[in-house]
Amino acid sequence: MPKKSEQIQKKKRYTTPGGLRKIKFHNVKHSKRHCALCGKELMGIPTITKGVSKSCKVPNRPYAGVYCSSCMRAVLRKNLLK
Repeated sequence: MPKKSEQIQKKKRYTTPGGLRKIKFHNVKHSKRHCALCGKELMGIPTITKGVSKSCKVPNRPYAGVYCSSCMRAVLRKNLLK
């Protein structure tokens, strides 16, 4: 297991009441992904994707992880009519 100093976390230095300087480690909060067209939150996509297989990161459909389902349908219709 890696040391605390080697982990990828946010570090914040603070002073204790006794005058010592210490470091606090904070986990980074991940935000949800949003649709590129309408800005709606995408469903079926986990916020933390580290250590997860590719098939679990995004749904198996065209434009997955980029557009929401309604915008994806509109884009596909637009491309088919060309």
